[in-house]
Amino acid sequence: MNVYLIGPRDGPYKVGVADDIGSRLEGLQTGCFVELFIHAVRPCLSRTEALRLERQAHAALQGHSIRGEWFSCSLEQAVESLGGAEHATVPRQGTADQRKDARDRVYAQFLCMARQIPPESRPELADFLSAASSSPEDIAEARTSQLIAA
Repeated sequence: MNVYLIGPRDGPYKVGVADDIGSRLEGLQTGCFVELFIHAVRPCLSRTEALRLERQAHAALQGHSIRGEWFSCSLEQAVESLGGAEHATVPRQGTADQRKDARDRVYAQFLCMARQIPPESRPELADFLSAASSSPEDIAEARTSQLIAA
């Protein structure tokens, strides 16, 4: 489960929770005439943790609320509301180098998360993500591939 920050390049930004952020972006894009981007992703180990973080982010941005989960603030304020999530700007368009850099940032974030998961829990997670093995590297690669269409 992940808490995400999605929106146009210069805002407003939506803070929400999703397992599959790529699908969530596509769903939001369908109803939006401006191009949307994934600006930050904060992986969580459980749905409970993700929902708690989402509520904290909404509370932190309360003074910037436009409607529902959409906020008119700076990107820095929105990212800070997630507790300092790593920037993971993933342009749907851009140079190959920009896309590779964004993918590498997301991969590094998931690798850190996978290393925190106890080894005995990794095989089940690897199966769920269709990872090649239960190594943290394979888990991070599988999750990153699900989020970002190469």
